[in-house]
Amino acid sequence: MRVRQFTNSLSVALSQDHFDQIKQITDPPGTRKVVAEDQYAELLKNGCAEGMRNDSATKLAGHLFAKGISESEVWEILSLWNSKNDPPIDYNELRRTFDSVKKLESKNEHKKIDVTKFLDNSEKVITEHEESYIKIPFAGHNLSQLEIRMNGGLIGGRFYLLGGIPSASKTMIVNNLTDNICVNGQPVLVFSYDDGKTEFRYRTFARFTNYTIEDFNQKKLNKDDMSRICLDATIDKIMKFKYVVEEIIPIEKWEDLIDQIKRLHNKPPVIMIDYLRKLRTENSTSDERLRVDNILSNLTGLAKKHNIPVLAISELARDSYKSGQRLSMASFKESGTIEYEASWLGILAAVEEINGEYKLKNNWERIIEQDGNIDLIVYKAKRGTGVTGKIPLKVDKDKMTVTDREEYNVVDNAESITRQSMFGARRN
Repeated sequence: MRVRQFTNSLSVALSQDHFDQIKQITDPPGTRKVVAEDQYAELLKNGCAEGMRNDSATKLAGHLFAKGISESEVWEILSLWNSKNDPPIDYNELRRTFDSVKKLESKNEHKKIDVTKFLDNSEKVITEHEESYIKIPFAGHNLSQLEIRMNGGLIGGRFYLLGGIPSASKTMIVNNLTDNICVNGQPVLVFSYDDGKTEFRYRTFARFTNYTIEDFNQKKLNKDDMSRICLDATIDKIMKFKYVVEEIIPIEKWEDLIDQIKRLHNKPPVIMIDYLRKLRTENSTSDERLRVDNILSNLTGLAKKHNIPVLAISELARDSYKSGQRLSMASFKESGTIEYEASWLGILAAVEEINGEYKLKNNWERIIEQDGNIDLIVYKAKRGTGVTGKIPLKVDKDKMTVTDREEYNVVDNAESITRQSMFGARRN
């Protein structure tokens, strides 16, 4: 019935508009045989006899798709044409032909590149100039100097890579950044493939209460204690903006997670990854270098597409752990690709500077464990991500905090997170 109604209303249009359009078509080379343009008009007017129907249906459907006519219109036109055949093609058979051509044309369409997109024009220039410049503050009360050295926050469209020696508190600093960002009302999507969701939770609780991380790990708190903690204003806000994923989800499926969070908060999330080599893609390969290259390419693509910062924790090569070892970008296991893909590269370690080079201190394990002194060496800072050089930090592994080391001796002008709550003043 629908086809018949369409036939009556479209008969004039077919003989005028669509015939005129079809006569202007030139078949894309390599996709189908070129058929004389007047034959398409003849085919639509008169249909065809048995023996030529399937071949004609394939050519006609492909011809219409190539013109850019919508899927629904192509189907209606093909159905109208089929009604003129003697006899008509069976409905299911015609639908299979249509779906097959549609799939082929879809593949061909994906392969086409419009060269005009590489040209500049005034509209594009003005749009990009006025595009919102995303900068996500992360200092909180504890990392104002780090934030200053990183150009005031994490920048949208940038990929940050953070490495470190063992026990350098890589996950701790990422969790501190995440909490501070969430308190500012910005959602964060954390892929926690090393310590897990519970560990991230307890690290946050230790930061903002009088309890230590071991109090939580050893289950020293009762139900009432945990209830009071969850009611704390700072912790409650963090829990509303901090999305922690433990399930291994291929990067290609992250788009859906980002879109869901964007709908909930009217802004896409900052992405934190702990850690890089545990990520997976749908296109598996036995070549580890190619696999990591694919991961890095996907992460930089996500950052640019959604105009968000993406920060991932990475590993250093084992040789980098030796006392006196010189650290550099080559210390990363992913050395090579990261130098091109990442906008910012930093390494956490206890170092001394000798002749412009940073070398691991001989007693670095004791320094970190007893004194909590750690250095962030920024080796690469491009596209507005800050400056290179050494940034001194201090870690407290009981309270799970990372702070600027006092040798800066400057006033903290960053927006702070209050440390007052139902638990009273909290110690640093």
